Amino acid sequence: MEKRLTRNPNDRIIAGVASGIAEYLGFDVTLVRVLFLILLLPGGLSPLLYVLLWIVMPERPVMAQANGAEPYLYDPYTGQPLQR
Repeated sequence: MEKRLTRNPNDRIIAGVASGIAEYLGFDVTLVRVLFLILLLPGGLSPLLYVLLWIVMPERPVMAQANGAEPYLYDPYTGQPLQR
């Protein structure tokens, strides 16, 4: 399966941009969120970059639950447990 840069709807605070970048690069999501905050301080580039990535990055499709089935306990793409 090819690796794609997508927003992660399962681990988002605003739009899933930081979570998607962290997953794509193999970093901890907290590190990416802190980097966005650090970029906010010097010149305020972070909000513009975040909104641009929000527009450009597609959201990863979420598989629908059939016949009232239980929600997924694991991410179907990575196999990692979902945090609820």
